[in-house]
Amino acid sequence: MDSRRRKSGKHLSTPDYEVVVLRSAARQKTLSFSIDNGTVVVRAPLHTTDEEILNLLDRHRTRIVKLLHEKELTDTAVRNLPWREGKLRVFDYQFDVQFSPASGWALRSDGQVLNVYGPGQGLDDPATIPVLVPWLRRRAQEILTERAELWSHKMAISFERITIRDQKTRWGSCSSMGNLNFNWRLILAPPAVLDYVVVHELCHRLEMNHSQRFWTHVERWLPDYRVARTWLREHGKSLQF
Repeated sequence: MDSRRRKSGKHLSTPDYEVVVLRSAARQKTLSFSIDNGTVVVRAPLHTTDEEILNLLDRHRTRIVKLLHEKELTDTAVRNLPWREGKLRVFDYQFDVQFSPASGWALRSDGQVLNVYGPGQGLDDPATIPVLVPWLRRRAQEILTERAELWSHKMAISFERITIRDQKTRWGSCSSMGNLNFNWRLILAPPAVLDYVVVHELCHRLEMNHSQRFWTHVERWLPDYRVARTWLREHGKSLQF
């Protein structure tokens, strides 16, 4: 393409995200932006100044950050088996999962490596799942307790005890006595989604309903909670295996 018609690929620096500017003298008459693979792409007329572009990004900063966040959550969606190509992400930890033939089923953890032993055909064999679930539930107890204590301190909201459950459709609950219940599968979701459920249930210590006052409490601590809530609605079934 004639360089007089299009000047592309210039990078601008912002505190929150990477920006690529595509300037064109051919058809582009106005400024616009889109999200492409985690990068903000700005299309602009040829003689648009960097200042004009930065002003556009500043006006739309909230929407841009939300779109980038949604893309990040979608990219980390878990589907089918809990691992992909020998990798298992648990909250914000990544483990290597290795399979070795053996006469009986067993699982041993060694740092960031999970060794699965058994008579099956490998990691794609559904028979490996019951071996992994007890370990995942123990990790869920540790991680959800840690996150609940962290958010409880930050929000100045107390709770009694935490119970980890195996449920198909419910992610969390809070009893009138202040006991919190969580679905262990939350540790397979993106960290922001797990934190949303923790904050959601802690806010029930203030409002035992889903009134506007309740959602105001949630939004105070997680302004973009709707992104995580939407992720659960759209991808929650992918955490079932």
